[in-house]
Amino acid sequence: EEERTLEEAQLAEGAKAVAEARIAEELRLAERVRVTYLTRIAAEARFAELMKAAEEAREVVKLAKEAEETRIPEKIRRTEVVRAAEEARMKEEARLVKETRASEGANIA
Repeated sequence: EEERTLEEAQLAEGAKAVAEARIAEELRLAERVRVTYLTRIAAEARFAELMKAAEEAREVVKLAKEAEETRIPEKIRRTEVVRAAEEARMKEEARLVKETRASEGANIA
C-alpha cells in the first residue's frame, strides 16, 4: 500500500512537471503570437501612414501641375500684353517722329 502511494505520488509529481512544462511552452508561444500580432499591427499602422503620405504627395503633385498649367497661360498672356504695349509704344514713337519731321519741314518752308 505504501509502495503504491509512493508510486502514485511520483506519477503525480511527474504529471505536474509535464503540465508545468506544457504551460511554460504555451506561454512562450502565446508571447511569440502576441509579439507577432503587435508587430503586424505596428506594420499595418506604418503602412497606413505611408499610404496616406503617398496620397498627400500625389495631391501636392497634382496641385503643382495644375498651378503650373495655370501659370503657363498666364505667362503667355503677360507676354502678349507686353508685346502689344511695346508695339503701341513703337507706333506712338513713329507717329511723333513723323509729326516732328513734318513740323520741321513746315518751319523750313
